[in-house]
Amino acid sequence: MSGLTIIIIALAVLGWGAMIGIYFKEHITQWVLNRFVPDAKPKRTENTPTFEEALPFRYGAARQTPPTENK
Repeated sequence: MSGLTIIIIALAVLGWGAMIGIYFKEHITQWVLNRFVPDAKPKRTENTPTFEEALPFRYGAARQTPPTENK
C-alpha cells in the first residue's frame, strides 16, 4: 500500500467517526453523564425511616416492639 492510500483510508475513518459522533452527540453525552457522574443523594425528610427502622430484621437477641404513633 502506498502512503496516499493509507492517508485516504485514515481520513475516511476519521470522517465517518466524526459524522457518527455529531449525529449521536446527545445520546453519547447522556450516557457518559449517567455512567460517570454520581447521583445526588436523596434528602432526608421527616417521614424517612432511620437505618435501624428500615431494616427487615433486628440485630439484638431481645425482641423489640416497633414505635407507635401518638394520636
